Formats: sequence, structure tokens, C-alpha cells
Amino acid sequence: MKVKLVCALCVLAVSALNAAPIGFTADTDGTNNFYSIDMATGLATLIGNYGGGDIEAIAFHPTTGVLYGIDDSSDTLFTINTATGATTSVGALGADLFNPGAAFSSTGTLYATDEGAGLYTVNTATGAATFVGGFGLNSPDITALAWWDGVLYGLDDANSQLVTINTATGAATVVGGFGVSPGGQFGADFDAMGTLWLIDDSNAFYTVDVLTGLATFAGNASVGGTESLAFAPGGAPIPEPSTFVMLGAGLLAAAGLRRRR
Repeated sequence: MKVKLVCALCVLAVSALNAAPIGFTADTDGTNNFYSIDMATGLATLIGNYGGGDIEAIAFHPTTGVLYGIDDSSDTLFTINTATGATTSVGALGADLFNPGAAFSSTGTLYATDEGAGLYTVNTATGAATFVGGFGLNSPDITALAWWDGVLYGLDDANSQLVTINTATGAATVVGGFGVSPGGQFGADFDAMGTLWLIDDSNAFYTVDVLTGLATFAGNASVGGTESLAFAPGGAPIPEPSTFVMLGAGLLAAAGLRRRR
């Protein structure tokens, strides 16, 4: 019985540690609020107001953990305080990026899109954007980017499809259609386990199969206007205190059994 109890406690603790991740998003459709979202339940928690502008793309630097955002109304790169939502200007892009997506490579290069025009790199010290090249697709609207395992992915809201993007030329290659039609513009990012998440500005979110492009509905966020999504480096949520209580109880019980033997 005691062995079963220990096992049960450990299973519960591990399950909690493997819970769905916590994402970050900005409501760009009126409130200018910055939120965290529990991807298991869709519950959005207000962090703070980021002020004016239209931050439609956000991405975490993979090593510093700094969150960057692109405002397409002023064409400016910002950093965002994840504790308060406050923004700090880095600098002007020097280019008109309309409905942008953004993602960092694993080595810290920030990529961004002008939805239909093509791919850019963005200097995180100055904000300056440099054009890489066009997508080469028929009327794409690539409004979200995500990076995983050396590959830059783009999510095309005009054609409801997943693409990969050549970071040297900007050329896009179609992976496959979503099989559903998410609404409006997108935000997207990979969590720490390698799952690609998509959120649309009507508050629905999905997981996307990177081999086929197929999207699976996962829930609705409790806030709308969500055209961006980012997971902090590491991506796993901070476990609830009860998780550690359960794990500790299991370990103590195991130690007691060992002493008795």
C-alpha cells in the first residue's frame, strides 16, 4: 500500500511538472494590455498595460530571456517587461513591417516579416531591420514566425498553411494546410517540448503538426485581440507549491520505507 502511495504521489508530481505551458500575448485590438495565458485552460491573466502602439509580434531572446516586441504602427522595436507589461524603445526599424511576425533563432538572430513582402532580420541593439528576401509564394500573409531545431516556420493566415522559410533568401516552402481556418492574424511559438502553438485574434488557439501542417483546436483564450504569442526560454510553467508538497511527501515516504527495511 505504501509503495502504491509513493508511486501515486510521484505520478501526480510529474504530471504537474509536465502541465501545459504559460504563454505571453498582447491585446492589440483596443486595450493595449499584456497578458499571460495558461495554454491548458485558456485563462488569461492581466500583467499590465504596454501603452500606445500596436505590438503585433513578440519573441524571447533564447539566452538573455529578454522579450522583444514589434510595433507596426510606429515601426519600432521595443523590449517588454514581463512583470509589468511596460515597454522600452530600442529603435526604429527603418522599414514598414505590416502585420509582422517575429522569432529568434537559437543563436539570437531576430527574424521578422512584413506579412506579404518577405523576411527581415532585426538588430536588437539598434532596432534596424534588414531585408533578406521575398517569400516567393502566391499572395501569402505570413503574420507569425516560430523557430525550432534549426528551422524557421511561418504561418500564413491568407492561405491557412504552414511554411518553412529559408533564412538566407527569404524563400518559403509550403509544408501543408492547417485543415481548419483560424480567424484573422496569428501569433505562434514553440514551447519547450517542441509543440508549435498558434493563436488567432479571435482568441482561439491550436497546436500545429510541423510535419503535415495540420492544426488541432486546443481551446479559447479568455481575452481577444491576440495576434502574438511567445513562451519564455525553457517554456515550462512554474509548478504550483502543491506540486513540491506532493513530491516531497513521496520522497519522505520512500525514505521511511527504506529505513524500515
